[in-house]
Amino acid sequence: MEPTKLTFGEYLLRWIDDYCRLNQAPSTFDSYQRIIKKHVIPALGAISLAKLQPMHLQGYYSEKLGILSQRTVQYHHRVIREALNHAVKWQLIPRNVADAVQAPRAKRPEISVPGLQEIQRLLEAAHLCPYMHGHIHRHAQG
Repeated sequence: MEPTKLTFGEYLLRWIDDYCRLNQAPSTFDSYQRIIKKHVIPALGAISLAKLQPMHLQGYYSEKLGILSQRTVQYHHRVIREALNHAVKWQLIPRNVADAVQAPRAKRPEISVPGLQEIQRLLEAAHLCPYMHGHIHRHAQG
């Protein structure tokens, strides 16, 4: 492989065949292959591996966030980063440009805590329910 002429897409296909096929579980290999062939190569494959920049990846993530879930785009970032880590190890590029890009962060779910009035209503409703009423008394006596 001559690094200066190698495209990112050509590199990814070699990485999938030469590394992932031998070192990943079959399900992981299938997942990586699907992401790379269906998403990454069509979007970024024509760019020279040596000229791939953080802004290319950031643009890719932004574009994919309009189509895919945040968690899926984060997974794409992990796959791309892992592939580029091997390109650095194999001395095809001097640094991993994915390290300079932040994958979209998962949003923390908002948790709403019931207020005192809501809790009182729940307890009253449970007390009025025949099944719950007997259940509550058994636990209170035991």
